[in-house]
Amino acid sequence: MHNKIIGFLFFAYIFLLMCVLRVWFTIYIVFTIAIIMTMLFKERNYCHRVCPIAFIQDATIGKKDKSAVNKKGNILKYSKSVAIGFWIILFAITVYYSYIGNEYLLWHRLLLVMWSTLASAIILQEIYGKRTWCQYFCPLRHVLNYVLKKSRRIVR
Repeated sequence: MHNKIIGFLFFAYIFLLMCVLRVWFTIYIVFTIAIIMTMLFKERNYCHRVCPIAFIQDATIGKKDKSAVNKKGNILKYSKSVAIGFWIILFAITVYYSYIGNEYLLWHRLLLVMWSTLASAIILQEIYGKRTWCQYFCPLRHVLNYVLKKSRRIVR
């Protein structure tokens, strides 16, 4: 219950920043919070407690079987390509629209990236099972795993 409240509040915070206040760098704030939480807690605490996409996926799972459906097949071989593609698109959008100086278009394109990510996560969950996006396609997953590996080495 506590995780759901935190997830909902963080989702509301992201919605407020991105959709009401139109802060274009909201997605980078989310990534920074995730990295800091991972470094501090030495686990992917962000993914399980705070991530707005995970919160929405948990809220939309419904009454069906919550275990992963055994349809995934070769889905894993595309996961790293999707993550790399996401980072390239995000970087390209930010650089291009920052260069031309149109902050509204920059905000609009990053909002489209965020909503597309959310829609992809829900669709993948409906087809393949609970948190398929998180397990295979989340671009932040790869970054957090790297940060986690490095932060554990520093402690030792």
